[in-house]
Amino acid sequence: WANGNEMLIPDFDGRWNILEEISAAFRESKGDWYSLFVSCGGLIMKQHGCIEKMMLLHNRYKDLSTFGGKLVPMLKLAQLTVIAVSSVAPELFASEELQSLNICPDYQVPKALVIMGTLVYSSELATALEHSVLLAPNGEEEVAIRLGSVVAARFIMDQLKLTTSTLDYV
Repeated sequence: WANGNEMLIPDFDGRWNILEEISAAFRESKGDWYSLFVSCGGLIMKQHGCIEKMMLLHNRYKDLSTFGGKLVPMLKLAQLTVIAVSSVAPELFASEELQSLNICPDYQVPKALVIMGTLVYSSELATALEHSVLLAPNGEEEVAIRLGSVVAARFIMDQLKLTTSTLDYV
């Protein structure tokens, strides 16, 4: 609830089901989040890091797309999980590993980048988006927007010497 009004969460039931499935996976393995992160030895993106372990825990963390015939790891939920945990327990992660995180390729970032003039769509795509045409999930256009957002945001972060965790405050 927010200010007496119902706060809607998109696909709440689907998100809740994911949490229940992750809880069941932990119960089955007799594990927990803390143990998962400690077992990574501070690694995030590298082999045997926590993102790899989260991808083994639940398919929702396997946010992989194909672009130009190549497999592209987007890893939105996995990175959001690491960012959230690192905000309360930064000692679980090596600082250079935290620096390696990219911006999470969601749907708000491209909107902001378009407004700033950093990301420019083709006229056909811009028209489709203005008319609320839904893009095919993991389709070429959707992946291009997500990937373009990551590249543009990384460029801005590098130019301003920002980390992923500080970008939220800019």
